[in-house]
Amino acid sequence: MFKDSIELKNYLAGIVEFDGDVNVIDPIKLREKAIDELVYNAVF
Repeated sequence: MFKDSIELKNYLAGIVEFDGDVNVIDPIKLREKAIDELVYNAVF
């Protein structure tokens, strides 16, 4: 689980960009790698 937003941003580096808005850079990696971890963290 991510301890804070910095860990979350580091995990999503190269997949999602945070520049005031949230921009998906690599939707394939988001689907294949990151989405399960994000859902897990949101639930627990």
